[in-house]
Amino acid sequence: ITFLLVALCAKYIFPYGWTWPQALLFGAVHSATDPVAVLAVMRQVGASEKLATVIDGESSLNDGSALVVFLLMQPFVQGDRLSAGEIVVRFLHLALLGAVIGLAFGLVTSFWLACIFNDPCLELVLTFGAAYACHYVAEDLLGASGLLAVTIMGFTMSIIGGRQITRRIKVEMHAFWGALLWLANTILFIWIGVTLGLLLPPKPVHPALQLKVDFSQYLSAADVGWAVVLYLWLLASRAVAIGVFYPLLSSGRVGYALNWKEAIVMVWAGLRGVVGV
Repeated sequence: ITFLLVALCAKYIFPYGWTWPQALLFGAVHSATDPVAVLAVMRQVGASEKLATVIDGESSLNDGSALVVFLLMQPFVQGDRLSAGEIVVRFLHLALLGAVIGLAFGLVTSFWLACIFNDPCLELVLTFGAAYACHYVAEDLLGASGLLAVTIMGFTMSIIGGRQITRRIKVEMHAFWGALLWLANTILFIWIGVTLGLLLPPKPVHPALQLKVDFSQYLSAADVGWAVVLYLWLLASRAVAIGVFYPLLSSGRVGYALNWKEAIVMVWAGLRGVVGV
């Protein structure tokens, strides 16, 4: 829903004259959520663990599906013409093959964990190596969605592999992956800040920091205003998406029974970040 609403904004509200493939690509980029900061605050204030799980799980699925849609739209933006059959084959290759690879890695890693007894170091190294190997095999070797593969691997291990992890190192396991997540996000946003410092005026004086391409010709003061419009539109789109599914989410028949207060938190938890960048 958010993907389509953002694409409509890019097509009919923004003044850039984008085609439908460009608008859909833009919608895919901004449909992936990144609630890392929200989850950290929720843990600090002792918020509902149930709500944090829902927000985290939704983000994982959003990331994988958004990347698949992005990769589907990319050839059209680049000028390629694909038939309906080629689109279906490409979608199945990206999504279905990625899911199968993730499932296979999740099952194999869970089996290996079951063979390890009371070796915290080996269990940490195994989960770390398996996650990166899963992404490499799916993305680089087989051309599928590596992000979706790792997501499915994570879900598989949460159902099966979690039982195989030695109970006394589960805290260390969460701390290890939490530290990696924090480090990756910190490096990424530092990189974003440095990049913006190079792109936006005033330009760096030192020759080593000057870019060969002058990006100022692609940016104007009006773009700042349109960025604010996009921010407000993203909030409204998020509210619409949560509102559409609220009757189902609050019924308790699917997942957790959310109340209206938790739904409002979910609206504000739909931040954008790592995947879009």
